[in-house]
Amino acid sequence: MLDRVAAKLGNQVIGRYLPQAQHWPEQSYKVTESLSEPPTLAWPEKHRPVQLLPKPQPITVTAPIPDYPPMLFIMNEKVHTVKKADGPERIERAWWMDTGEHRDYYIVEDQDGRRYWIFRLGHYDPEKPAGWFIHGFFPE
Repeated sequence: MLDRVAAKLGNQVIGRYLPQAQHWPEQSYKVTESLSEPPTLAWPEKHRPVQLLPKPQPITVTAPIPDYPPMLFIMNEKVHTVKKADGPERIERAWWMDTGEHRDYYIVEDQDGRRYWIFRLGHYDPEKPAGWFIHGFFPE
């Protein structure tokens, strides 16, 4: 099948992802041009979304208590009521590579049964509200 796709559309449309030794989600994989390159390590066993956004998108969130999962979030002008939530999973930055806030990730399910991977950036601070972002989607 890959030969047929490559013959029709070219080799550049075929890509393969391999895991990298990074905790930060955007840096935890690499694109390889070779379909035969062996992985140097196993994929992590943590539950991650199949579709990860290239850059997290800001969302508006209502949470009952600062460290609790949100009750609802607004994305693309649509309100999503959270029916189930799991988390947080804290992911720290690699301090030796860059600076910035940690992320507290939640897996949330909305009223339609769709699941999202969202996070709060940094600690709760009543003086400066934390930013919330959506980072990925789970298959339906």
